[in-house]
Parts: sequence; C-alpha cells; structure tokens
Amino acid sequence: MEQKLTAIISGANGLTGRALVAQLARDARYGRVIACVRKPAEFDLNVTGHIVDFDALINSPEAFARSFEKLDGTSTIHAFCCLGTTIKIAGSQDAFRRVDFDSVLAFTKAVKSLGARHIGVISALGASPKSSVFYSRVKGEMEAAVAGVGIARTHFIRPSFLDGDRSQSRPGEQIGIVATKLLTPVLLGPLKRYRVVNVAQVAAKLVQVANASATGVTISESETIR
Repeated sequence: MEQKLTAIISGANGLTGRALVAQLARDARYGRVIACVRKPAEFDLNVTGHIVDFDALINSPEAFARSFEKLDGTSTIHAFCCLGTTIKIAGSQDAFRRVDFDSVLAFTKAVKSLGARHIGVISALGASPKSSVFYSRVKGEMEAAVAGVGIARTHFIRPSFLDGDRSQSRPGEQIGIVATKLLTPVLLGPLKRYRVVNVAQVAAKLVQVANASATGVTISESETIR
C-alpha cells in the first residue's frame, strides 16, 4: 500500500490557508493534515489543529519542530506556508517584516528539520529583492532566504489580488479587486498576471505542484494560476 502523505500548513486560519486546508482534507493522498494556528479553531474531522506561538517560532524553530515528535517518521511531509499580512494591519514596516519574512523563514527551517521534502509558500506578484517597493522587496528577500534553507522542492506562488471570503476587512484590497475585475476583459497578454485570482485556485495550484515531480525551486506566476 502506498504511504500516505502528511501536510503541515502554517497560516491555516488565513484566507488562502482555509481554502488549502479544506482541499487537503478531501485529498485521498494525504493521511494527515496538520493546521498550525495561533489559537484553537474548528476544522474538518480529517484535520488536526496545532497551536503555535509564532513569536517563539521565530526565536526557536527547533522548539517548534520538537512539538511534532509524534509524527510518523515514514510519512513524506509536504509543508505549506500561507502566512502574510499588510503593513497597515501589522502597524509598521518592522511588524510586517516579522510576519512575512521572519515567521515564514522560521517555519521553513522548522519543517526542514522535520524532514519535509516539499514546501509551498505564498509570495506576491512582483516579488523581488531589488524592488523599490518595500512590500515587494520583503517578499523577494523572503523567497531568497527560504530557497537558501535547502528543502528539496521549494515552490513560490505569486498571486495578484486574492478573491475570497475574508474574515478580516481590507477595504483597499476590496476596491482593487472590484476595479481589476471590471478591467479583466482588457487584461490580455502580459497583463493577464494582474487579473484577480480566487483563493481556491491558489490552493489547488499549491497542491498540484506539491505532487508534481519537479525538484529544486519553482515559481508560479499569477497568470498560471487558473
């Protein structure tokens, strides 16, 4: 019998994280789905909630890894990181970087020590360590740091505006989503990457790439998320 996979998701309570957890819970290839969250949350019967102190995770990825000592060592681990915020919600550039860089990198190091063979990370359209835009530059620096951890298969997905049922109000993003949807018919060729992407599509792409045969670092640009 083929060995079932184990999925570990960080940021499982976020917009894309919830969609991803729901898809993994229905995927017969995964025998165990572990949702890492800051506080108790209700999930499907096939999902195990795992409370994480993300500040402690940054300071000690090893302690986070030790909390998974009961994992079946024969199971292949697929990790997924859906952590992310905005500068406005975080309150400052430093606080934003702590979530979108420090926490993501610490999670990557932790799952690497657990033996993860794959990690899929949500980045952003335009991510580049050379960007003049702070948000995009942090995302690009995060990608470089995560790739440097050396997990065998590392996947970054760079969606444009994300459409879904948000639990947290982001008026600026909602305006952008509405405006971009209206412009969809004229967003052709290279401009396709600016079309709105549904979170279910992002989740499906993460799962698809996780179960593909590609090795090394792969990047899914927004226009490929369909």
